[in-house]
Amino acid sequence: MSTWVVITSIVAALFAAALGILLIRMLSYRRRPAGENALSDFSLSRYQVMTELISGEDVQFFSGQKGITRSQYRRFKHNRRRIFRLYLRELTADFHVLHGQAREMVADAPKENSHLVGSLFRLQMDFWRFLTMIEVQLVMDRLGLGTVDSRRLLETMNLLQASLAGSSAGSGPVMV
Repeated sequence: MSTWVVITSIVAALFAAALGILLIRMLSYRRRPAGENALSDFSLSRYQVMTELISGEDVQFFSGQKGITRSQYRRFKHNRRRIFRLYLRELTADFHVLHGQAREMVADAPKENSHLVGSLFRLQMDFWRFLTMIEVQLVMDRLGLGTVDSRRLLETMNLLQASLAGSSAGSGPVMV
C-alpha cells in the first residue's frame, strides 16, 4: 500500500470522526423558550467576548510564560474551548428564539412581504453554516491546526437582530 493511500485514509477517518462529533454537538444545542419580547432580552454585546476568548493572543501569552508545562498548556486550551462552546450554545439558543419571533412576524405580514420568507431562510442557513464552520475549526484547533473565527456567526446574529428591531419599530417587517 502506498504512503499516499495511508495518509488519505487517515485524513478521511479524522474528517469522518470530526463530522460525527460535530453532528452530536449540534444536536445537543438546546432551545430556549421564547419570551414575550425576546428582542428586548437579547444583547449581542454579551457574545462579543467570544472573539477574544478564542483568539491566539491569549495562547501565545500563556505559552510564553515561564514554568508553564505542556499539561497546563493543554488544559488552558481545553478550558478555553469549553467556555467558548458554552457561549456558542447560549448564542444558538438565542438564535432559535429570535428566529422564531421573526418567523411569527413574517407569517403575520401582508402578502406583499412574502419575499421575506426567503431572507429569513437565508439567515437561518447562514447561521447553521457558520456554526458548522466554527465546530470544524474547534476540532482543528484541538488538533493544533488553524484558528477559530466567530465573527461571521456574530454578524449573522446582528443581521437578525437588526431585522427584528426594524420590524418591531413599526415600519413593518424588514429582513436583510
